[in-house]
Amino acid sequence: MRKIVLSAILLSSIIACKKDHLSSESNQQQTEQNLLDSKSVYKQEFSKAFAKALASNPELRAFIKNEALKKFDQDYDILYQMVKDEVIGDKKFKDIIAEQYEKKENLNELDRLYPTLTIFVPKLPMDSFSAEKWDTKTEIPQVAYTLNTTANVPIVNEKGEEYILEAKYIPSFPVVVIKENEVVKVSSGAGNSIKASNGNKEKGSDKHLLKGSLYTFEFLDEAFNGLNKKNQKSSPKLRASTINASSIDSKIKTAYDTYKNTDGWQRDLIYYDITPGQTKGKFNYDYQEHITSFRMNDASSLGIISDQDGDPLNNPKIHGLYANGIPPTSAWTGNAFRFKVNILVNSKNSVGSSFDKYLTINAYDLYDAKYKKGKGLGMIQLVTWEIESITPKKVPLNIQLFNWNLDEYASTIKIIVEEVDDTVEESRSETRVVKFATNFGIDAGFGEKVKIGLKFGASLEEDRTTTVSYKITKQSDQLGDVIVNFADKVITGFDGSSYTTREYSSGMYTIGIEPRRVQ
Repeated sequence: MRKIVLSAILLSSIIACKKDHLSSESNQQQTEQNLLDSKSVYKQEFSKAFAKALASNPELRAFIKNEALKKFDQDYDILYQMVKDEVIGDKKFKDIIAEQYEKKENLNELDRLYPTLTIFVPKLPMDSFSAEKWDTKTEIPQVAYTLNTTANVPIVNEKGEEYILEAKYIPSFPVVVIKENEVVKVSSGAGNSIKASNGNKEKGSDKHLLKGSLYTFEFLDEAFNGLNKKNQKSSPKLRASTINASSIDSKIKTAYDTYKNTDGWQRDLIYYDITPGQTKGKFNYDYQEHITSFRMNDASSLGIISDQDGDPLNNPKIHGLYANGIPPTSAWTGNAFRFKVNILVNSKNSVGSSFDKYLTINAYDLYDAKYKKGKGLGMIQLVTWEIESITPKKVPLNIQLFNWNLDEYASTIKIIVEEVDDTVEESRSETRVVKFATNFGIDAGFGEKVKIGLKFGASLEEDRTTTVSYKITKQSDQLGDVIVNFADKVITGFDGSSYTTREYSSGMYTIGIEPRRVQ
């Protein structure tokens, strides 16, 4: 009898706990439901239909995996509009999804509201899930979707039940994400109101375009085009800021040795072959300035660039920092950070020019993270991870910029870096006073224009006011700027075995800029 009473007490306790848990879940879901606007409910409805379709259709799971592995935008993204008419088994993708809809017309409305709707397969911590490791026969992923009103992430299971994962936690179970694409936009050209054939044109003005049944898309920049074979092959093993003596370019090493104990500019030798004993030289096109490395300076700076749902971290400005200043989440709703580098170059004709370079850097290349077990999710208490600490890493790069000819350009350049969160651009301009070298003239011995004298030569440099126009992406995170001077040392030291090169810090990031041989 006592056993029966004890069992009844235990059962009552379990039921009470379940009721409390359900009540807590219900309250959390109600709070999240209040954050859904008239637009995002369509994303929620698609996510629920997609979760059910994934659970019942192993061919669909295999299709999603294979498409993600193509990395069309250099991340594990799939642009829904580009694949919705693909046949999987004996049905089109969109029809498989439509079967799970009560109101099938809502799927058409989704096309209008979310033209860049994207399915993303995350790379989760501790090798718990990724596109590469996904066993589509046995692993049925749940479906998360992003909201603009919160960094918490709703997750839908195969029954259409919804849970809320707090921003500071990361799943350790299979999950895919429904979001919007930050590097692909609807093309402003003609053809978006009519049908267009699938595929990409490699010639002419259409080389950036992706054509679907409803929309034509273009990349924010060709650097994001993962279908471009040149981009697929552009990941050589590169040097960091401390370079072994045997791997550094001989001319740059000579420039350091020449001016190590003598007043002068290393770039004078690199670009003009000018030394204290040879004070005239013509411009050498064998070298160009390069971005050679990039890193965020600390954990707080990493948090600043993670203020959008698709970013690998979520912004501590929204969620608060831990006591040790560590951002509270990790990379799972986006594997890659996208950076835009504006290079502002002032020219002698008083018309400044700017050009852009884009960087796609995987989260695991940008920082090291340590994880600890987080709280359980949902009724069955699915396991989650939580960041314990993160450490920024230096990313070696080899991005060509320009030939720095002082007869054409100012003696300083300005570099502005932003983290891209949107595809909409806005124009800006900057006016500043810069110095130009005037020590150039025709030399009979060379038979062409040469630079005359070390540094600015015997003549005085000239100050001019010039304006440079450039563009930024809206809602982007502005990370500050740095000034690079032609007179700056390229190599700053040598310890007997390794050279150290000059780097520039904005406070939030550090970037390496130096000339490298291009021919």
